[in-house]
Amino acid sequence: MRHVAPVLWQLSMVLSVPRILLLSAAVLALWCSKRSFIRPGMQRPPRIGPQLSHTRQPRSLTSWRSRLFASAYRRNRGFRLSYEAGHYSKWNWDAGDGLARKVNYVRRGPTNGKKVVLVHGFGGSAYHWRHNILVLADAGFDVYACDLLGFGRSEKPLLKYGAQLWRDQLVAFIEQVVGSPVALIGNSLGGYASLKAAADRADLVVQLALLNGAGPFRGDDSEAMLRSQLLRGGESMLLALGRLAATGAPLPGWARVELERLLVSSAFLYLRTPQRIRELLESLYPANSNNIDDELISSILLPAYHPNAMEVYFRLVSSTAQGNTTSEADSADALCERLEQPLLLLWGDMDPWVKPTAADRLEQAYKGHDLERVRLQAGHCTMDEVPEQVNDVLLAWLDGPKQVS
Repeated sequence: MRHVAPVLWQLSMVLSVPRILLLSAAVLALWCSKRSFIRPGMQRPPRIGPQLSHTRQPRSLTSWRSRLFASAYRRNRGFRLSYEAGHYSKWNWDAGDGLARKVNYVRRGPTNGKKVVLVHGFGGSAYHWRHNILVLADAGFDVYACDLLGFGRSEKPLLKYGAQLWRDQLVAFIEQVVGSPVALIGNSLGGYASLKAAADRADLVVQLALLNGAGPFRGDDSEAMLRSQLLRGGESMLLALGRLAATGAPLPGWARVELERLLVSSAFLYLRTPQRIRELLESLYPANSNNIDDELISSILLPAYHPNAMEVYFRLVSSTAQGNTTSEADSADALCERLEQPLLLLWGDMDPWVKPTAADRLEQAYKGHDLERVRLQAGHCTMDEVPEQVNDVLLAWLDGPKQVS
C-alpha cells in the first residue's frame, strides 16, 4: 500500500484523468489490503485487556478528597494515575452555543500549592499525564489535567473544532476552575492550544512549557507535507487524499465534501483498532515502548466509540469542516514572538511528527528573557515515554527563580 500512494500522486500530477478515479482506486486498494479494519455492526470497542489500572496505589489516593493531602504519602516514581472513572471530576462549560458542555478533568495536590495545568495532545486525554500528575502533586504543586472538548471523557458536541475553541476552553478553565494564574504545560496539539492561550492571556499564564508542541508555522510547505502524508500510507494517506479531494478534485462542491468525508471516515475506521493504535504508539515511543500498555490503548480507543466520534474526527481534520486555514498571526512562531513569560521547550528529538526543527523555529521566534531548551532521546509523547526524565526537568523548572506565585 505504501507503494501505491506515490504512484497515484505522480499520476495525478501528469495525467488528465479526473482525480476522483485515482482517489477511488486508492480507497479500493486500501480496502483490499486492509479489508478487516472495518467491522460492520460493531458497536462496542473490542476487549484488549484490563480496562482499569492494576498498578498499586497508596492508600491515601483511594478517595477523591485525599488528593488534597499530597504530603500524606512519600515520593515514589512508580506512582501513576488510575484510569478509574471515580478519580475524575466534571466541569460544565459553555462553548459558545449556549449549552453547558461537560469537561472531564483531574486534580491532585495541595490546594495551596502552585497551580499547574497539563494539556494533552491529539487523540489523548488527561490520562496521558498518568506518570506525571502524582509526582508533581507529591512535590507540592496543585495539579490539574483536563480533557479538551472532543477528546477523552469530555463531551463531543458537533461544533467547529480548532485551536481557538481549545484556547477558549483553557482560558475559561483557568478562570472558572483553577481561579488563579498557572504554569501551563502542553504536549503536541495541546501545546499549540497552550501557546495560543499564553500569548493571548498573559495575565492567566505565568509560565509555559511545550513538550513537542505542534502547530502551523509561517511559510510551511503544504505540498511537501501532503507528499509526506501520502508516503506514510495507512490513515495518513487517506487524510492526504481527502485534502486533495476537497481542494483539487474536478467535482462540484457538494461532491468534494462527500468524497472527503468518505476518505476521512475510512481513515478513522482504519485507525480505530487496538492493533493500529499500538503500531502508531510504537512509532511515537521509539526509545521506550514498554509504557505502551492495554490501559493506555483503552484510554485512546474507548472515546473513539462515542456516537459522535467519527463526525468529530471529520471536523477536526478535514479542510471543508474547518472552513479556512490558520492565519499568519496564529502561526506558532508568530504566537511565540508575543510571549513574555518564561518558556520551556522540552523536546523528544526522535519524534517522527514534530521534529526538533520546530523547536529551533520557536527558539528563534521567542523574544522574552527566560528560555530553556531541553533535548531528550525520546519521541512525541515524552511525558509518558520517559516520565522520570520529564518529571525531573519539570520539577526543576517549576521551582526555578520565576516560579508561579
